[in-house]
Amino acid sequence: MPNDTVISKLDTVEQNLRAALDEARQTYQQRGNRGSAVEDAVRDVLQQYTGQRIGHGEVIDSAGRTSAQTDVVIIGSNQPLTFPSNRPGLFFVEGVRAAGEVKAVLTGGNGDASLNRVLENSLRFKELEMRHSIADSGSMPIPYSRRSVPYLVCPPWFLLAFESKLSLATIHERVTTYAEAHNQQPFSILDAVFVLDRGWVINFAGVGPLANRQAGTLEGWMQQESPRVLLAMLSWLSLVMPRNVPDSPLLYQYAEPW
Repeated sequence: MPNDTVISKLDTVEQNLRAALDEARQTYQQRGNRGSAVEDAVRDVLQQYTGQRIGHGEVIDSAGRTSAQTDVVIIGSNQPLTFPSNRPGLFFVEGVRAAGEVKAVLTGGNGDASLNRVLENSLRFKELEMRHSIADSGSMPIPYSRRSVPYLVCPPWFLLAFESKLSLATIHERVTTYAEAHNQQPFSILDAVFVLDRGWVINFAGVGPLANRQAGTLEGWMQQESPRVLLAMLSWLSLVMPRNVPDSPLLYQYAEPW
Protein backbone atom coordinates (compact mmCIF):
# COMPACT_ATOMS: atom_id res chain seq x y z
CA MET A 1 0.00 0.00 0.00
CA PRO A 2 1.36 3.49 -0.81
CA ASN A 3 2.45 5.46 2.22
CA ASP A 4 0.84 8.91 2.19
CA THR A 5 3.51 10.39 4.45
CA VAL A 6 6.32 9.35 2.12
CA ILE A 7 4.47 10.55 -0.97
CA SER A 8 3.63 13.91 0.63
CA LYS A 9 7.25 14.36 1.72
CA LEU A 10 8.60 13.70 -1.77
CA ASP A 11 5.96 15.99 -3.31
CA THR A 12 7.39 18.81 -1.17
CA VAL A 13 10.95 17.90 -2.15
CA GLU A 14 9.98 17.99 -5.84
CA GLN A 15 8.33 21.40 -5.43
CA ASN A 16 11.50 22.72 -3.79
CA LEU A 17 13.60 21.21 -6.58
CA ARG A 18 11.50 22.94 -9.23
CA ALA A 19 11.87 26.20 -7.29
CA ALA A 20 15.64 25.89 -7.66
CA LEU A 21 15.30 26.67 -11.37
CA ASP A 22 13.14 29.73 -10.67
CA GLU A 23 15.68 30.97 -8.14
CA ALA A 24 18.55 30.39 -10.59
CA ARG A 25 16.73 32.39 -13.25
CA GLN A 26 16.21 35.27 -10.84
CA THR A 27 19.83 35.17 -9.71
CA TYR A 28 21.89 34.52 -12.84
CA GLN A 29 21.86 35.95 -16.35
CA GLN A 30 24.22 33.34 -17.80
CA ARG A 31 22.76 29.96 -18.76
CA GLY A 32 25.91 28.19 -17.58
CA ASN A 33 25.47 29.54 -14.06
CA ARG A 34 21.81 28.55 -14.06
CA GLY A 35 22.75 25.07 -15.19
CA SER A 36 25.34 24.70 -12.45
CA ALA A 37 22.82 25.82 -9.83
CA VAL A 38 20.20 23.24 -10.81
CA GLU A 39 22.83 20.49 -11.07
CA ASP A 40 23.91 21.27 -7.51
CA ALA A 41 20.27 21.12 -6.38
CA VAL A 42 19.77 17.70 -7.99
CA ARG A 43 22.96 16.30 -6.47
CA ASP A 44 21.87 17.54 -3.04
CA VAL A 45 18.51 15.77 -3.36
CA LEU A 46 20.10 12.53 -4.54
CA GLN A 47 22.66 12.69 -1.75
CA GLN A 48 19.85 12.89 0.79
CA TYR A 49 17.37 10.45 -0.71
CA THR A 50 19.49 7.65 -2.21
CA GLY A 51 21.82 7.15 0.76
CA GLN A 52 24.80 7.20 -1.63
CA ARG A 53 27.72 9.53 -2.21
CA ILE A 54 27.12 11.79 -5.20
CA GLY A 55 29.75 13.35 -7.43
CA HIS A 56 30.23 14.66 -10.95
CA GLY A 57 32.99 14.52 -13.52
CA GLU A 58 34.26 11.78 -15.83
CA VAL A 59 33.93 8.01 -15.69
CA ILE A 60 36.56 5.67 -17.15
CA ASP A 61 36.94 1.95 -17.72
CA SER A 62 40.01 -0.30 -17.70
CA ALA A 63 40.15 -0.33 -21.52
CA GLY A 64 40.84 3.42 -21.55
CA ARG A 65 37.38 4.60 -22.60
CA THR A 66 36.12 7.83 -21.03
CA SER A 67 32.65 9.30 -20.63
CA ALA A 68 31.74 12.87 -21.43
CA GLN A 69 31.36 15.33 -18.57
CA THR A 70 28.73 13.70 -16.35
CA ASP A 71 26.51 15.86 -14.13
CA VAL A 72 25.55 13.14 -11.65
CA VAL A 73 27.67 10.17 -10.59
CA ILE A 74 26.20 7.94 -7.88
CA ILE A 75 29.23 6.44 -6.21
CA GLY A 76 29.51 2.91 -4.80
CA SER A 77 31.33 2.02 -1.60
CA ASN A 78 34.15 0.37 -3.55
CA GLN A 79 35.13 3.57 -5.38
CA PRO A 80 38.74 4.14 -4.21
CA LEU A 81 39.18 7.74 -5.39
CA THR A 82 37.27 10.53 -3.63
CA PHE A 83 36.78 14.15 -4.63
CA PRO A 84 35.09 17.14 -2.99
CA SER A 85 31.46 17.34 -4.09
CA ASN A 86 31.99 20.84 -5.52
CA ARG A 87 34.79 19.70 -7.86
CA PRO A 88 34.74 17.33 -10.86
CA GLY A 89 36.12 13.90 -10.14
CA LEU A 90 37.45 10.87 -12.01
CA PHE A 91 35.60 7.62 -11.31
CA PHE A 92 36.15 3.96 -12.18
CA VAL A 93 33.03 2.55 -13.84
CA GLU A 94 33.03 -0.51 -11.56
CA GLY A 95 32.57 1.85 -8.61
CA VAL A 96 29.62 3.72 -10.15
CA ARG A 97 26.05 2.68 -9.32
CA ALA A 98 24.30 5.06 -11.75
CA ALA A 99 25.02 8.25 -13.67
CA GLY A 100 23.23 10.87 -15.71
CA GLU A 101 22.79 14.39 -16.97
CA VAL A 102 20.74 17.32 -15.70
CA LYS A 103 19.18 19.95 -17.99
CA ALA A 104 17.36 23.08 -16.91
CA VAL A 105 15.48 23.09 -20.23
CA LEU A 106 15.66 20.19 -22.69
CA THR A 107 15.60 21.38 -26.30
CA GLY A 108 15.57 20.09 -29.84
CA GLY A 109 18.37 20.85 -32.31
CA ASN A 110 22.00 19.98 -31.63
CA GLY A 111 23.12 22.34 -28.86
CA ASP A 112 24.45 21.39 -25.44
CA ALA A 113 20.92 21.31 -23.98
CA SER A 114 19.47 19.24 -26.80
CA LEU A 115 18.18 15.70 -26.66
CA ASN A 116 20.53 14.80 -29.51
CA ARG A 117 23.55 15.80 -27.43
CA VAL A 118 22.20 13.85 -24.46
CA LEU A 119 21.78 10.75 -26.61
CA GLU A 120 25.32 11.08 -27.95
CA ASN A 121 26.70 11.38 -24.42
CA SER A 122 24.67 8.40 -23.23
CA LEU A 123 25.94 6.26 -26.10
CA ARG A 124 29.49 7.19 -25.18
CA PHE A 125 28.88 6.32 -21.52
CA LYS A 126 27.28 2.99 -22.40
CA GLU A 127 30.42 1.97 -24.28
CA LEU A 128 32.16 1.74 -20.90
CA GLU A 129 32.40 -1.81 -19.60
CA MET A 130 32.84 -3.07 -16.07
CA ARG A 131 35.63 -5.56 -15.52
CA HIS A 132 34.48 -7.66 -12.58
CA SER A 133 37.09 -9.90 -11.01
CA ILE A 134 37.07 -12.89 -8.73
CA ALA A 135 38.57 -11.51 -5.53
CA ASP A 136 41.06 -14.30 -4.88
CA SER A 137 42.51 -14.21 -8.41
CA GLY A 138 42.32 -10.46 -8.95
CA SER A 139 42.03 -10.72 -12.72
CA MET A 140 39.52 -13.36 -13.83
CA PRO A 141 36.68 -11.61 -15.70
CA ILE A 142 33.11 -12.69 -15.02
CA PRO A 143 31.21 -12.94 -18.34
CA TYR A 144 28.03 -10.87 -18.36
CA SER A 145 25.65 -10.15 -21.19
CA ARG A 146 24.29 -6.65 -21.88
CA ARG A 147 20.96 -8.32 -22.54
CA SER A 148 20.76 -10.67 -19.54
CA VAL A 149 22.44 -8.58 -16.82
CA PRO A 150 22.79 -5.12 -18.41
CA TYR A 151 23.54 -3.05 -15.31
CA LEU A 152 26.44 -5.31 -14.34
CA VAL A 153 28.06 -4.51 -17.70
CA CYS A 154 27.52 -0.75 -17.53
CA PRO A 155 25.62 1.23 -14.87
CA PRO A 156 22.19 2.72 -15.60
CA TRP A 157 22.24 6.20 -17.14
CA PHE A 158 19.42 8.75 -17.01
CA LEU A 159 18.41 12.27 -17.96
CA LEU A 160 16.61 14.61 -15.57
CA ALA A 161 15.23 17.80 -17.15
CA PHE A 162 13.40 20.49 -15.20
CA GLU A 163 11.49 21.63 -18.29
CA SER A 164 11.26 20.49 -21.89
CA LYS A 165 10.46 22.11 -25.18
CA LEU A 166 9.72 18.61 -26.45
CA SER A 167 6.62 16.61 -25.61
CA LEU A 168 6.93 13.19 -23.99
CA ALA A 169 5.74 11.64 -27.24
CA THR A 170 8.49 13.44 -29.17
CA ILE A 171 11.14 12.37 -26.64
CA HIS A 172 9.88 8.79 -26.88
CA GLU A 173 9.96 8.84 -30.67
CA ARG A 174 13.41 10.43 -30.92
CA VAL A 175 14.96 8.02 -28.42
CA THR A 176 13.69 4.93 -30.24
CA THR A 177 14.59 6.37 -33.65
CA TYR A 178 18.12 7.12 -32.44
CA ALA A 179 18.53 3.57 -31.15
CA GLU A 180 17.33 2.10 -34.44
CA ALA A 181 19.53 4.43 -36.52
CA HIS A 182 22.61 3.36 -34.58
CA ASN A 183 21.60 -0.31 -34.61
CA GLN A 184 21.81 -0.40 -30.83
CA GLN A 185 20.72 -3.27 -28.64
CA PRO A 186 18.69 -2.63 -25.45
CA PHE A 187 20.62 -0.75 -22.76
CA SER A 188 23.19 0.64 -25.22
CA ILE A 189 21.88 4.20 -24.86
CA LEU A 190 20.25 6.04 -21.96
CA ASP A 191 17.82 4.04 -19.85
CA ALA A 192 15.32 6.68 -18.71
CA VAL A 193 14.25 10.31 -19.19
CA PHE A 194 12.53 12.23 -16.38
CA VAL A 195 11.03 15.67 -17.06
CA LEU A 196 9.71 17.46 -13.98
CA ASP A 197 7.05 19.46 -15.82
CA ARG A 198 5.81 16.51 -17.92
CA GLY A 199 6.48 12.93 -16.84
CA TRP A 200 8.83 10.09 -17.71
CA VAL A 201 10.01 7.84 -20.55
CA ILE A 202 11.64 4.59 -19.38
CA ASN A 203 13.18 1.59 -21.15
CA PHE A 204 11.69 -1.51 -19.50
CA ALA A 205 13.02 -3.87 -22.19
CA GLY A 206 11.38 -6.94 -20.70
CA VAL A 207 14.24 -7.85 -18.34
CA GLY A 208 15.20 -7.12 -14.76
CA PRO A 209 13.11 -5.85 -11.84
CA LEU A 210 11.37 -3.21 -13.97
CA ALA A 211 9.83 -5.85 -16.23
CA ASN A 212 7.78 -7.66 -13.62
CA ARG A 213 4.31 -6.24 -13.01
CA GLN A 214 1.01 -7.93 -12.19
CA ALA A 215 -0.21 -6.96 -15.64
CA GLY A 216 2.65 -8.93 -17.20
CA THR A 217 6.04 -8.26 -18.70
CA LEU A 218 6.76 -4.71 -19.80
CA GLU A 219 8.67 -4.48 -23.07
CA GLY A 220 10.63 -1.61 -24.52
CA TRP A 221 10.23 2.13 -24.04
CA MET A 222 7.13 3.43 -22.29
CA GLN A 223 6.00 6.96 -21.47
CA GLN A 224 3.68 8.37 -18.84
CA GLU A 225 2.61 11.86 -17.86
CA SER A 226 2.98 12.31 -14.11
CA PRO A 227 2.85 15.03 -11.45
CA ARG A 228 5.30 13.00 -9.32
CA VAL A 229 8.40 12.66 -11.47
CA LEU A 230 10.91 12.79 -8.60
CA LEU A 231 9.15 9.88 -6.92
CA ALA A 232 9.30 7.93 -10.18
CA MET A 233 13.01 8.66 -10.61
CA LEU A 234 13.96 7.69 -7.05
CA SER A 235 11.90 4.52 -7.34
CA TRP A 236 13.55 3.68 -10.66
CA LEU A 237 17.03 4.23 -9.22
CA SER A 238 16.23 2.02 -6.24
CA LEU A 239 15.36 -0.80 -8.64
CA VAL A 240 18.11 -0.50 -11.24
CA MET A 241 21.23 0.42 -9.28
CA PRO A 242 23.38 -2.75 -9.20
CA ARG A 243 23.44 -4.71 -5.96
CA ASN A 244 25.91 -7.30 -4.75
CA VAL A 245 28.53 -6.18 -7.25
CA PRO A 246 31.78 -8.05 -6.63
CA ASP A 247 34.04 -5.93 -4.44
CA SER A 248 36.95 -5.96 -6.87
CA PRO A 249 40.25 -4.31 -5.90
CA LEU A 250 39.70 -1.38 -8.25
CA LEU A 251 42.84 0.66 -7.64
CA TYR A 252 45.04 -2.39 -8.22
CA GLN A 253 42.94 -3.28 -11.24
CA TYR A 254 43.55 0.11 -12.88
CA ALA A 255 47.07 0.88 -11.67
CA GLU A 256 48.62 -2.64 -11.51
CA PRO A 257 51.70 -1.53 -9.50
CA TRP A 258 53.43 -4.92 -9.85
